[in-house]
Amino acid sequence: AAGDCVRNEDVEGARVLEQLARSAAVPMPYAVFEPLLKVFAKADEAHASALFAELLESGCFASEGLAGSLMARGGEARHVAFVDQVAAYLRGRKMMTLATYKTLMKAYATNGFYDKACDLYDEIIDAGLEPDQVMYGCL
Repeated sequence: AAGDCVRNEDVEGARVLEQLARSAAVPMPYAVFEPLLKVFAKADEAHASALFAELLESGCFASEGLAGSLMARGGEARHVAFVDQVAAYLRGRKMMTLATYKTLMKAYATNGFYDKACDLYDEIIDAGLEPDQVMYGCL
């Protein structure tokens, strides 16, 4: 399966961490969400999606770096719906950068969504960004 590239002990450790954090009498902190999201972005698309929504609902902010990492990991694991969820967050907060567009383009292209990858070119131009040589290579 797509999540096989994540070691089983990483997934089990993440599940234990989440269980411990949820057993506390306080909301789960960002410091717990981040590693959980990174593991589940590759291992369990539905759980990663729910955790990302919970992170945002808790009032936490996902940085460009975290979002890019999640899109890359999700793309590697063929979790394109999760990648789209994170990209929608970035777009909604006007946080898309050339780096996040490149990550999104790679996630689409490596999963066979070539039209979606190419469609990003117009979005990049509309955002006032200048594609670099790497992006032209993707097209």
